[in-house]
Amino acid sequence: MFSTPADAAALRSAREAFMDTLFDDMLGFGACKMIRRILGFAHVLDLEGIEDPAIRAGCESAALALAATLLKTPGTIQVDR
Repeated sequence: MFSTPADAAALRSAREAFMDTLFDDMLGFGACKMIRRILGFAHVLDLEGIEDPAIRAGCESAALALAATLLKTPGTIQVDR
């Protein structure tokens, strides 16, 4: 089906573009889950288990900042292939 080098290169390019889009979508989904687990009704025990309110607030704030970064600029996160 992809018998020529140009065809193989086009397939490789299309596959990489698809995987990049899929990775960005995955980051956005993960970010939404983080936000929902912190601000929604289904809280996460990892953060709720922190007894000191000041420390818990700092952790929640950092997690929300990370989630915002993942949502706003997913293209800045790189993975090695």
